[in-house]
Amino acid sequence: ERPRDADALAHTAGQLFWVVMMEPVQVDLIQEVRGTPFLFFQRQRSGDLQVRLGSNTAIRDLLMSTVLASLLDVLMMSVYLTLLIVSQARLAAVVAALAALRFLLFGLLRRRQRQFLSDSLENQALAHTQQLELITGIEVVKAMGMERTLLDSWTQVFRKGLTISHEQARLDARFTAAMGLL
Repeated sequence: ERPRDADALAHTAGQLFWVVMMEPVQVDLIQEVRGTPFLFFQRQRSGDLQVRLGSNTAIRDLLMSTVLASLLDVLMMSVYLTLLIVSQARLAAVVAALAALRFLLFGLLRRRQRQFLSDSLENQALAHTQQLELITGIEVVKAMGMERTLLDSWTQVFRKGLTISHEQARLDARFTAAMGLL
């Protein structure tokens, strides 16, 4: 278990990161929303807007949990590689080649991972929009007997989301296996 001083340092670093990096992003986002023309809100589905604003929180949480750890990892890796170059030049060349292969693999899969993320966000937006439309217009839906039609439509969107998640998980598993080999 880490000493309490290390926990305090990590907590302080996280708070500093939030103030320096994330607060301006959050403020800029709200200012951007405030300055967006009304026509934009009329054209966008309400579920789309809700997912996009919610994804800001997910991005913030991801940055808070990984960026600081990644920076520390890069620092330590640089120190270790320098020590390795000084003591074992051949082994350092092998390590550098393996690192280059890992970066290449990451670069090759990045575009596909981005596409999955985009498809997932679009699917979530559509699902949220359909849910909101169902909830806000439930009187009309029931009066017209359209419950089954809307349920079938939402189920189709939900299944597409599951398919996207499954394909993304398969890609992530392959990526993890390939990185493990390197």
